[in-house]
Amino acid sequence: MLTQETKVGLFVLCGLVALVIVTVLLGDIHLGKRYKIKIIFNDVSGLPEKAQVRRAGVVVGKVTDIRLVGDKAQVVAFIKKDVRIRKDARARIVSFGIVGTKYLEITSGSEEEPLLEDGDTIIGIDPVSIERAVEKVLLGVGGLVEEIKGVGKEEELGKSLRVFLDNMGEVTRKLNRALGTEGQELEETIKNFNQLSANIREITDSLNQKSIISSLQKLDKTLDEIAKVAEKLNRGEGAMGRLLTDEKMAEQIEEMVYSLQESSEQAKKILQKTSGLRTAWEYQLNYNVNEEKLRSDFGLSLIPGKERFYYFSVNNIGESSNDTDSGEQKINSITVKVGKNLGLFSLYGGVIRSSGGFGGAFWPIKDRIEIDAEVFRFSRERAWLNAGTRFRINDWCYLRINGEDILNQGTVNSSIGIVLK
Repeated sequence: MLTQETKVGLFVLCGLVALVIVTVLLGDIHLGKRYKIKIIFNDVSGLPEKAQVRRAGVVVGKVTDIRLVGDKAQVVAFIKKDVRIRKDARARIVSFGIVGTKYLEITSGSEEEPLLEDGDTIIGIDPVSIERAVEKVLLGVGGLVEEIKGVGKEEELGKSLRVFLDNMGEVTRKLNRALGTEGQELEETIKNFNQLSANIREITDSLNQKSIISSLQKLDKTLDEIAKVAEKLNRGEGAMGRLLTDEKMAEQIEEMVYSLQESSEQAKKILQKTSGLRTAWEYQLNYNVNEEKLRSDFGLSLIPGKERFYYFSVNNIGESSNDTDSGEQKINSITVKVGKNLGLFSLYGGVIRSSGGFGGAFWPIKDRIEIDAEVFRFSRERAWLNAGTRFRINDWCYLRINGEDILNQGTVNSSIGIVLK
């Protein structure tokens, strides 16, 4: 059993580790080797500082500074050491979607050119200004309107309109003639419907006189048959009669009812045993600080006792034409965990975000503060490692800060969760 001093020491140690991780991630501290390049643009409108630098859609660096040099904009970016970029490479400003966050997309350049060195400068491709494009469209529309006005003054337009009106008049005259003929046919159709309704009335009148008497006679016969069946039941004839009058059969029925009662008692006991199963529904809203995106997780916890637990969830819920989003996280991934509680610690394993993995958690303050970490997607060169801290505000709400994919690109998620037990 851990002493109070040991628990406090572990808590302080884990808190320092979490603080270092969050400081590295939020402070944009680069632990890997990188080199600096400069990119010159005429216009960098909308490009944020600390924007990502991508090549072929993969994150290879990050913008660190944007400043004005003369009448040009100079963008300073740090690129990963193992990413080779040639001196004829070109960079352009791209956005995620139409109004999404902007980032730098850079080409690798041609093989015959030398590699860029630390501090080298390249020329960027200026983005297309939306305001200028809209201005050109409006000018084009104005010119089209002026041309239409000029056409309206020509004599040919008036002649065309007169021909069109003459054609419309001819069409209406033909419709009037057609409607006159159709009017006579419509009148004949109405007469036919009137004759049909008269014939139906004659048929119903004949039925009212003859069929009613026949129906009453059939009803009398049916009542007589019912009376005969009732007499047989009273005399104990037939299967139903024996059921009502035979004492042995009555005893068998009583035994069957008693067996059903015992079965229901057994079922009730089974339900009482399974009623100890606790469930908890959980919804977590995540905000990716680096990607500036919102994603949701929805899960269900099954807790049959104090030691074991099972957890099922759908992670990174969203709509996308790709299997992964800009942070390489799988869209609509599945998590199925099986775990065990060991005092202040818990261990689990299973499927984590549609990939095999395992993890653990530590509660320095029981039911209030949780520090956890999990590893999965071992098929990559570096596995996916998450680590974070959760602060429970009350029984149904908590706040969380989490480092995602720490061994690779390293992003930060801040989350708020709701638990319904």
